[in-house]
Amino acid sequence: MKTKTLVTLLLTIVMILSLASCNKNQLSEQPTETENDIPETSNQSVSPTDIDDTSSITPLPTDTDDSTETADDSILYSGREMYEEIIYAFIEADDELSRGWFDKDAQNLVRLIKGDTISSDASVTDLLKVYRGFDDIIEFTDYCIRDFFTVTNSYESTNGGVYNFFEAINQLEDEKLNNCDVIKTNSNGNVIGFDFDIAGGDKAIAQALGVSEEFVNIMIHAASDAGFNVTFD
Repeated sequence: MKTKTLVTLLLTIVMILSLASCNKNQLSEQPTETENDIPETSNQSVSPTDIDDTSSITPLPTDTDDSTETADDSILYSGREMYEEIIYAFIEADDELSRGWFDKDAQNLVRLIKGDTISSDASVTDLLKVYRGFDDIIEFTDYCIRDFFTVTNSYESTNGGVYNFFEAINQLEDEKLNNCDVIKTNSNGNVIGFDFDIAGGDKAIAQALGVSEEFVNIMIHAASDAGFNVTFD
């Protein structure tokens, strides 16, 4: 009787030890969060074919007496805030498009940039076509819309895009801005100022570029952070 009890007790101890060992193995097999387990975020370039590095940063303009531009201060943003929001929107839209999505945020980005040049009842297919067209060179210039948004290799904005914007306008002066001297340059040909009013204001610039007036206004606000003398009233 004692022998049977002892055997039973031993079997019970073996079972307990076996279960403990099993649980220990199960716990050790649970994934632990390490740096290698964290999913990498997608770093799509604002311009997928050309990622600008820090060398794209343009020195701030000097001799800016002629660079005064009056802009509408009713826009509820300042400096490059919205400019950088567009950069982030491009990165997000490119990432989602690579996975087959073209959502409302991406569609709204198209409408923000193109404004009334896009029909209010444009289809998603139409909007996607326009989005892809942001890589196309604007007529009479050397630039596309994406060239107006430059980033470093770590996707931080640089002021190079603002200068590209002004360079594009400079190239449009003869063809679309009635030969008006909208963009001011120094003896080295570097942009130091601008005066949109002499060509008809933001509306004329928007029409020449094929974008919305709000987009032009966003670029002007960004220019104020790039060292240009901009007066908002």
